[in-house]
Amino acid sequence: MLRSLIARELIRRHGCGAMTGKIKPVHIANGLFREILGSAGKTANLKQMLIYTAAGSSEQERQAAMESLLEKAGESWGRLADDALTKEGALGRQVLPMLRTLLGTDGAVFGKSIDQSSLTTPTGLLVTGDPSDEHAGALLKALWKVPSPHSESGQSLLDLLESIIDPQRDLSIADDLTVLFSPLVEEVKTRNLDAAALECEDMRQFRAQQENYDSVLFELRKAADLLCVYEQAVRPNPIATLERIICLGSLTIFFYMATRGRTWAGLPARPLLLQAIGKFESPIARASEQSVQELIVSDSKRYLIALLGALVEPLGSQPGEWLNLWKRGDLKLRLIDHYNLSPKPKDIQEMNDFDWLVRQTDDDIEPDDLLGEIVDKIKEKDSLEDYLRLLGLRSGLLYPQQKNLRKRVYPEDRVIEVLVAGTTDVVNEMIEYQDFLERLWRRFGIVTGGLPEDEYRLTDAGVQRVSSKYLRENSEAFLKRLEEQGLAKRMADSKALVGLMETSRGSL
Repeated sequence: MLRSLIARELIRRHGCGAMTGKIKPVHIANGLFREILGSAGKTANLKQMLIYTAAGSSEQERQAAMESLLEKAGESWGRLADDALTKEGALGRQVLPMLRTLLGTDGAVFGKSIDQSSLTTPTGLLVTGDPSDEHAGALLKALWKVPSPHSESGQSLLDLLESIIDPQRDLSIADDLTVLFSPLVEEVKTRNLDAAALECEDMRQFRAQQENYDSVLFELRKAADLLCVYEQAVRPNPIATLERIICLGSLTIFFYMATRGRTWAGLPARPLLLQAIGKFESPIARASEQSVQELIVSDSKRYLIALLGALVEPLGSQPGEWLNLWKRGDLKLRLIDHYNLSPKPKDIQEMNDFDWLVRQTDDDIEPDDLLGEIVDKIKEKDSLEDYLRLLGLRSGLLYPQQKNLRKRVYPEDRVIEVLVAGTTDVVNEMIEYQDFLERLWRRFGIVTGGLPEDEYRLTDAGVQRVSSKYLRENSEAFLKRLEEQGLAKRMADSKALVGLMETSRGSL
């Protein structure tokens, strides 16, 4: 009951539940597409495709599924439909298995209902009603829709995205994957848009005050404008553009939710140390792990303690009276009445367990210490910490992939590309590497060790001191990665510039 109450409060404040399930970029993409289009696809054909390609389907089930597909979408498959009912037919032998594999990329799960599965797809035709995005897609739409005085382009990132996923676009000029996917959905159905993210406290205040309210949101909003400029310049194909937009969206949700304590609980800014040196057992690697721990473990717990305290404090008439109510076993009823809850029997049993925990504590325990123990108990299932760790991992920002809970900032190439494109206008300007690093810190809270201030930023945030030598080497390694991706160049005067190199434009 406390877990669901905290999740509800996170949605009220920030527009994201963040404690009600796992999150992946595919969920964010599905939720964002659904909010932009205001619709979701009807998935009868998609269900037949899944039956046909499922390993456990009988030959009779496969035959019936193919017949249903051909009856509803035979004309759309064109010549592929000619021999589809034979074992040699390319539609059943190659095309449908390939489409199932593509749809399942990024961890999409096909459960009993396809409507509960987010799918990796380049078209809005296959948007589903999967609730797993936890409002994250709607939050991105609300943020990216806020007018930005810094956008010099006539097109916003939302406009660009909508043009890519538009279910009504002309298939004669669409990419090959969209053409192959299109017969799987016969039509779209209108969906109610999610008002929770749009009306959350953060977005209401941000629309009115922008930078004066929250510098984190302000910087993340500017990143969307810069990525739009980049995409309009390089546009290799809609799939690559779509991947980068969703990558930025996932990073935006990660940094937004990771910094709510900084905004709401008065916590200091936390730097994330990007590890560019490929030595996994090194001072840089350990410092990067520590920086991640401080941000998504320590700060998450401190913020949830403050949030839980704000939820229970109004239940008593005097400051701290909630603790006495809890010891007497009266807190459950006060919570249910004050927040209009409808608890299930298992919720009441869990609260009884908390009552026992409270009764076993010392009489002189500090309220925050007790709240910390309760937050630890809540974390045994879904938590803000788990949400951030998984999202950072699945978006390509954190590493390693294994179940090791200690992660470091070791971004994939696409993440570096998106971070750079969201930090500076790489198409129209070339800036010195040091200036770029300062912008990277201001926009995303990421440091590499290339600035004199980085060492102090890390130690002030509780990260064990790393020598200046290791930090400089790490920053040089990061610059080399930028050069390899065509995003930086060392000059003859030993300076380095960050921007989109002419030689890399054609390859992107």
